[in-house]
Amino acid sequence: MRMETYIRKSLGMKAHWMTEFIQTEQGWVARVDRLGNRRLRCGQCGTEVRMNRGRRPERKRRNLSIRDKMFWIVYRPFPLFCPRWELRVERVPWVRQWERITQALAQAVALLAKKFSFKEVAEYFRLDWRRVEALVKRVVEEGSKRRKVKALHTLG
Repeated sequence: MRMETYIRKSLGMKAHWMTEFIQTEQGWVARVDRLGNRRLRCGQCGTEVRMNRGRRPERKRRNLSIRDKMFWIVYRPFPLFCPRWELRVERVPWVRQWERITQALAQAVALLAKKFSFKEVAEYFRLDWRRVEALVKRVVEEGSKRRKVKALHTLG
């Protein structure tokens, strides 16, 4: 399996593909672009949108490292005209809105933070400990929203 295929499948890219995968002094860089004329999704509500309005500047998001090298995903998102929210930026599957790291890296950080201190996790992933704390807090909040609470019954 090629590296591009592995990354595309692991990050859940369906409407995007890797145009370039290069090695730099700092690490690996994957440039991603839209796949054909696939419909993109609104970043706010997730509905499929037909019309787009040009391109936004490049955004560089950090992913899990490959061995000892840092790995970034570079993408120029499309601003879309959603019928419900009007002008919004497209939703990309590998990163949450306003995040600078991918969901895969966020999940790995949260998983290791169960066993180790925030400082140790931050050193391992080369992040700031405040960033680790914010990620863990977000993951805990999302998990508590998904948890089903059983109804309380009165005994007596």
